[in-house]
Amino acid sequence: MCHIPGVKKKKKKKKKKKKKKKKKKKKKKRRRRRRKEEKKKKKKRRRRRRRRRRRRKEEEEEEKKKKKKKKKKKKKKKKRRKEEEEEEEEEEEEEEEEEEEEEEEEEEEEEEEEEEEEEEEEEEEEEEEEDHRKIKIKQIAAAIRRAGILCLAKVRALFGPPAAHGVRHSRLSAAWRTALSVT
Repeated sequence: MCHIPGVKKKKKKKKKKKKKKKKKKKKKKRRRRRRKEEKKKKKKRRRRRRRRRRRRKEEEEEEKKKKKKKKKKKKKKKKRRKEEEEEEEEEEEEEEEEEEEEEEEEEEEEEEEEEEEEEEEEEEEEEEEEDHRKIKIKQIAAAIRRAGILCLAKVRALFGPPAAHGVRHSRLSAAWRTALSVT
């Protein structure tokens, strides 16, 4: 088509090409921006991960410390309990020993009292026996005086042997002699 004078020529579509070039530049810019953003995000992620790891480690360490403290406390409590139990056992043993000693002392006192009572009873019995013997001897002496017997053989025949009266022979014979000497 020929050019008509007075009418402007239509511009060719070169601008589009320029636009395309601009688009390419924009794309490059976008890529750079995206890369930068991705790098930033990666950095952020890494930082977050590091922080999280640190926090976890710190928490784990704190938990370990707490557990150790708890264990120590438990051990201390166990030790205290053991010591208290041992002290209580020792006190109980001491009390038992004291009670046993007291019981032994009481038993000894009772035995001493019983021995004293037995001794008193024996003394009383001996006194009674001596009194009985004295009475017997007096009776024999009186009988001898009354009868006027001067022979021991006759006295034995009358009253029996001296052992029958629970008196030793020597004592009776002495009593008879005194009786005979009196008569």
